[in-house]
Amino acid sequence: MRKKIGYLTTLLCLFLLTGCGNGASEAATQPDKVQTQDTERTVLTFGYIDSSPDLDLDSNINERIVTFNKGQDKYFIEVIKYGEGSYKDGLNALNADISAKKTPDIIAIDGKSLLWQLGNKGAIEDLYPYIDQDEELSREDFVENTLANFERDGKLYGMNPFFSISSIYGDPDIMTSDKITFQELKTMYEENKDNDEMLVYNGLNRHQLLVTCIYKSISSFVDKENGKCNFMDERFREMLEFSKEFDDTPYSDVSFDSENSIRLMEGTLPLFTDRELNGFEQYTHYRELSGKSWVFMGFPTVDGCNPKITTKAIGAPFLAIGRDSKNKEAAWEFICTFLEDKFFLANKDVNRGKGFPITVSGFERAAQRAVQTSLSNGEASITDDMGRTISYSMEPTTEEEVAYIKEVISRCRPEENYDEIENIISEEILNYWNDTKSVEEVMEIIQNRAQLYLDEQ
Repeated sequence: MRKKIGYLTTLLCLFLLTGCGNGASEAATQPDKVQTQDTERTVLTFGYIDSSPDLDLDSNINERIVTFNKGQDKYFIEVIKYGEGSYKDGLNALNADISAKKTPDIIAIDGKSLLWQLGNKGAIEDLYPYIDQDEELSREDFVENTLANFERDGKLYGMNPFFSISSIYGDPDIMTSDKITFQELKTMYEENKDNDEMLVYNGLNRHQLLVTCIYKSISSFVDKENGKCNFMDERFREMLEFSKEFDDTPYSDVSFDSENSIRLMEGTLPLFTDRELNGFEQYTHYRELSGKSWVFMGFPTVDGCNPKITTKAIGAPFLAIGRDSKNKEAAWEFICTFLEDKFFLANKDVNRGKGFPITVSGFERAAQRAVQTSLSNGEASITDDMGRTISYSMEPTTEEEVAYIKEVISRCRPEENYDEIENIISEEILNYWNDTKSVEEVMEIIQNRAQLYLDEQ
């Protein structure tokens, strides 16, 4: 139980106050104090961008705000919504408030890219000093490798209560290693591409190769320490040429629901598929469908790489503290309410796809609950687009599966930030795919643009 700022002697029935409009004017006029019944309280502003691609101010956040407002009599959180159905307008409004030194006390941020942008411009606080000074929390209280995933240049700009594991899964009957290289994937594909009974990679297409192979191999072609890159490397050429062999269907995660799930149960397993693992029951679900415990293999990069820790759970944004806040300790106290065991225990989505709890105690409790009972009450069914339905048993997660997931997490490494170089590659590779430039021309342009970017850093 964390130490609260102060408790009401009488339970107050308070309503969540939500700002409207473009956000900037709202923040500019927020009062420093608010009268709630007989108590004058300091206002904490909670800002978020409306229509963020991966952010919905869901019940978890609303409940935390209401509980925080009811649970003490010194602060009162009011919500500012930036934008009105437009992410671009909302982002512009937030940036306007930041420029005007009216940054909200707490900001909900929907991805690492924006998190790091705000961190780089000094708009949000490094949270490591808050953890280090907290009497009840330390860095050792977080699951191994998770905080490092949120870092940028050694600073922790935001906190997310959940995390996922991003990796290619392999068929355990065929894959004997916990890593796979791009060359191994290519060889397996070429050996089996004409075999109708062998699906090498579920949903393989140009964009999937771009995301899972090329992007994640960038570190093999970039020397950040010396500010140099080499995209004229023959290994990079081979990746570009291989990607062109496939169609240009937009990249999307392969679903294990409906038709694909039935295909798994019928035994038509792909050798690989990439998927984010968001909970213990999800891994058990794959085992129940296929009869096999799939292995995590990282990604097929030049040299093979470990699985990644990621955070893309909808409704679970990063929470950051605004640079201009006059009440940073109170903002930190609110963020910590998302790290309490009772939050994870009360969250029905834990184990069911929201993500793994980021704290060690929350993770262990989620594991214990998964082992003790099946969240699907022992039965589940799948219906595909053709109306075929297959029912199957859904057993609890095993201790061995929990141990394996922990071992995978120990192998996870933070995702390096190459957003700008990824953008360069994604823009220029289209010219090769569309036959407007040769592979040599595209490689040279990528090399020149990437080197110019590194020179400017």
